[in-house]
Amino acid sequence: MSEILAPANADPARYELYSCEQLSNERKSLAAQTEQLEQLMAKAKTAPGGSVIAEAAYGPDYMKVRGQAHFAEKAWQQNRCKDSVAAK
Repeated sequence: MSEILAPANADPARYELYSCEQLSNERKSLAAQTEQLEQLMAKAKTAPGGSVIAEAAYGPDYMKVRGQAHFAEKAWQQNRCKDSVAAK
């Protein structure tokens, strides 16, 4: 369900003018943010009632980051970027 809703929480045009290098950096940043939010949600879920608290506290941010990651990945593919961008 979250895979369906996540793109609704992000701007689909945000990454249209990004270069492959910018997209690479953005994808790394979004992956780190996603991991951090997942860890925070997992930690919150260990407490009584934690699932509700995790969703209320971190759910909106998590959905936004996942949506941004979806559109960054889509732009990456449309630009035919490669995983190893040469450093300048």
